Amino acid sequence: MTTICPRSPAPNAAPSTEPARPTASAKPTATPAAAMPAWQAAMHPQDVLETRAVAASPATPSGKDVAVRFYDAFVNRRVDDMEALYAPDVKFKDAIFEYQDRAGTMHMWRKILSGSESKFEYKFSHMDGDVAVGHWVADYKLFGRPIHNEIESRLTVKDGKIVKHEDNFPMGKWARQALPIGGLADVGLVQWGIRHVLRGVINN
Repeated sequence: MTTICPRSPAPNAAPSTEPARPTASAKPTATPAAAMPAWQAAMHPQDVLETRAVAASPATPSGKDVAVRFYDAFVNRRVDDMEALYAPDVKFKDAIFEYQDRAGTMHMWRKILSGSESKFEYKFSHMDGDVAVGHWVADYKLFGRPIHNEIESRLTVKDGKIVKHEDNFPMGKWARQALPIGGLADVGLVQWGIRHVLRGVINN
């Protein structure tokens, strides 16, 4: 904070009989607080520094931005970028797999995205509170059989990170494409067996 003090006369100086005249070197006086805007007069210099620091800090990305960035990385198989957008304790669940952290979830994605013939598309839909809702389409082969899967994606985003990831699709429709089992694909016990086998393949 700048302090303004009155000037002291020189020692042993004779009193001057001439009226004081302004000189070219005279410094302007401080602007009275009354002439300042109220917010400026009341603000401490430290407050100014803190305000500038807040203004300069990067803004937290929106849920939509996070979802679009995640699926752009997904479609283009940039698994490290995907991982950076997940919180360490992210919860993942779809009709087949379920994980309680980022490590398990990313292990699954790396296995799935390693297939050279798979193709993916994504479209953002809307925000539902802090949940980014979108749809993605997957075309790939499993056991030599073509799969076309349409999935609703729900990403819960907090502080710029995905803390929950839910992918919803009908298990029976997917199983009928993946395996030659016809109507058995809709039987709960059969679906349980399929999940058990696929989890073993992916998690090993």
